Amino acid sequence: AYAHIADIASDKLPPKAFGCGVVEIPKGKFFMGSEDDENYAEDGESPYRKIKISHSFYMDACEVTNGQFLRFWEERKLKGKTEAEKYGWSFVFELLISPEVNKEVYSAVQGAEWWLPVPGADFRHPSGPDGDFNAVLDHPAIHIGWTDANAYCRHSGGRLPTESEWEYACRGGLEKKKFPWGDDRTPNLTEHGTYSMNIFTGEPYSKDSGRDGWESTAVVGSYSPNGYGLYDMTGNVWEWVHDFWSVRPKIPPDGKRLIDPKGPKQGRDRVMKGGSYMCHPTTCRRYRCSGRSHAEPDSSTGNLGLRCVYDTPPPHMKTKVVDSKTEL
Repeated sequence: AYAHIADIASDKLPPKAFGCGVVEIPKGKFFMGSEDDENYAEDGESPYRKIKISHSFYMDACEVTNGQFLRFWEERKLKGKTEAEKYGWSFVFELLISPEVNKEVYSAVQGAEWWLPVPGADFRHPSGPDGDFNAVLDHPAIHIGWTDANAYCRHSGGRLPTESEWEYACRGGLEKKKFPWGDDRTPNLTEHGTYSMNIFTGEPYSKDSGRDGWESTAVVGSYSPNGYGLYDMTGNVWEWVHDFWSVRPKIPPDGKRLIDPKGPKQGRDRVMKGGSYMCHPTTCRRYRCSGRSHAEPDSSTGNLGLRCVYDTPPPHMKTKVVDSKTEL
């Protein structure tokens, strides 16, 4: 069922329905990319590049939630105007679809048959037209196209991060580490056992064991934050960034570093970062800070969302300030 935000009593809204606030990310320097044993060279992850982020900025501490995106959708009167709504369908993971809806689906993605094009799937109907949207207001908004994400961030007084800003923020002050907390994929950091992010646990893609606490999207902020106070930078849902996609990263001259790189000036696909609850070590290791993928701007799936950055403190900010590292 779907209800307008104004129709939901405040005591019925989950605590994180409107996100986790915003944190300040200090300026600094870092190594972008990867040369570790899990990197995808064909994605343009390698080699390491020395990067300088010359400005501090502010970033959503969590992914944008269903509650936040619903409020934006209502304020802007966007009914029927998100990419998934315009197409009339979106891709949903087969295990999350009810038997009744599954009967209405007659095709799948070749080579990824677990992704089904479900009529009526969109951000308000994340698993199809018969889902309970009100039960996931504190989960990340999904079925979000790049154009939708860009419009949301602009409406909120921000913008989509560049890929270099996103990756710098993901690392939380650590150098050349795979994950926001280090190199171990499953450290014992949270109440959900040994997992520190929401990925696919079990036999891909026939059964998710839920050993990380979730079989689909997780409530935002369910795992420990990184050194900058950011949650869910890896796993849970992919996040759109501003950059056009290219597998040929710009390499700085020897002894130099790139300052605030923004990717190619033109292209077709846009970059997405962070991996999702669909990533599994044997099928997709892009759940790392350097991991990257891409899609056309009007694409939407059940594991694709967003978070925004802000050049000045937004009015709704709950800020945490951390010190930058001055040397690499």
